Amino acid sequence: MRDPKLPFPFPDLRDPFAPLPKTMPMTSRLSEMSGFWISATCACGKQSATLPARLMAATYGWDVTLGEFVSRLKCETCGHGPVLVEVMSDSRRTTDGRGHARETTIYIVLDRRGEPE
Repeated sequence: MRDPKLPFPFPDLRDPFAPLPKTMPMTSRLSEMSGFWISATCACGKQSATLPARLMAATYGWDVTLGEFVSRLKCETCGHGPVLVEVMSDSRRTTDGRGHARETTIYIVLDRRGEPE
């Protein structure tokens, strides 16, 4: 709330501790997700990769959307697209390298597990 006594009050700001969204929209650009990691798993189960979104944006273009990027992913072993794509706040799921537990936010972007090919 603004203080009416101030001659030039600051504008109202959004809550800096607002909760993160539950899903990551496929229309998000890779440049907007530069602090996140993208994890992809293939149906064959032999390939899985965790890639920094910043590197993928620099490689494929900063204006490429998440949906366009996911449609380009192919397995080197079987040639199929991924069955599970997650956007994570950290590349490690459990610890920070020193044995301390860390909470990693995971957004499931694509989940085709259990669907027939």
